[in-house]
Amino acid sequence: MLRHLAYVIHFVEDLERSLAFYKDILGMTVRHRAEGYAELAVEGPKFALLERWRLPALVGESENGLPPPGTHEGEVAFLVKDVDEVYARLCSRGVAFVCAHEDRHWGQRKAYFR
Repeated sequence: MLRHLAYVIHFVEDLERSLAFYKDILGMTVRHRAEGYAELAVEGPKFALLERWRLPALVGESENGLPPPGTHEGEVAFLVKDVDEVYARLCSRGVAFVCAHEDRHWGQRKAYFR
């Protein structure tokens, strides 16, 4: 069911500072940039950085609008053939999702669980 690793996303406080480390120290290059997001050019699963302020738009807001520091440190994303089917199956197994499965504006259907 969850066998195709697609993304590893590290949530960061300061995208520019984090990018400086990956680019200047580790010698990596940026493949794609968007507001608060940078995808680095690596082989295999995609590796990206996402500023934490973007999390509420993805997974819902906590009481103060942002998840507390240390709550969400990263995302591991798997590609599946049918998000709705996997969502239903995982729900039936007691998996707690942080937001409902839905189509995202960038063209993917996603569901987030802890």
